[in-house]
Amino acid sequence: MSISETVPAEFVALDERFTGCDGDYVIKRHFSEARKTEGPAYFAGGRYLVFSDIPNDRLLRYDETTGAVGVLRHGSG
Repeated sequence: MSISETVPAEFVALDERFTGCDGDYVIKRHFSEARKTEGPAYFAGGRYLVFSDIPNDRLLRYDETTGAVGVLRHGSG
């Protein structure tokens, strides 16, 4: 599974201390086939992110070098 698209970003400062921060102007969406995700955790040695798709009961892995997202593990263990 590999999806990559650029979407416009709109940031709202909820705390006045952050009004001077512009942030990024675009967000790159790498994956949109999950219902609700949590994470990610980045593993620099392997250059990948691991994040969970809770309703679908699976752990996903985004490979930074290839841009592919795949299922790392089914079931919450």
